Amino acid sequence: MADVVEAFCTVEMYLPDYISKVMPLIRQNRGWAWFHANWGYEESKHSLALGDWLLKSKMRSPEQMYDMEDRVFDHEWNLPEDSPQGMMVYAMTQELATWVHYKNLRRRLDELGGDPCLAKLLDFISIDERAHHTFYHRVVQMFLKLDRETTVAALKRVLVGSRCRRFT
Repeated sequence: MADVVEAFCTVEMYLPDYISKVMPLIRQNRGWAWFHANWGYEESKHSLALGDWLLKSKMRSPEQMYDMEDRVFDHEWNLPEDSPQGMMVYAMTQELATWVHYKNLRRRLDELGGDPCLAKLLDFISIDERAHHTFYHRVVQMFLKLDRETTVAALKRVLVGSRCRRFT
């Protein structure tokens, strides 16, 4: 269980890349840029909370956490899409995928006998991930009305091309 929580924690730790790489694509749209900044704040809490659970549960030592952070920051996340529509579709898909992962982890935790603290943490994170997905899904629906051709092309690239996060 701790290995899976650590893996989720490391994914959430790429937040500086997620924020800084997308912001230039959307900066001129105030609402979108501000939502993205707020999304980043909410995602940062996931990483911090998962890391705190790893430490306080004694599943990881402070030294192991430092090593994990160093491994994460040795790599850089790069945009999987180069357009605002593409990134919106990617975000919609990614948020749904993370929600499913957290829900499945929560279910598995229960099967293994549970941990009340981790269970509550996973519940909170799942709520955020689902809310993010719902927001992105609604925006993609709006994009479909405004520019169907470009948005369908982005959907095809993301969903059919099934590109995953890119790291260098």
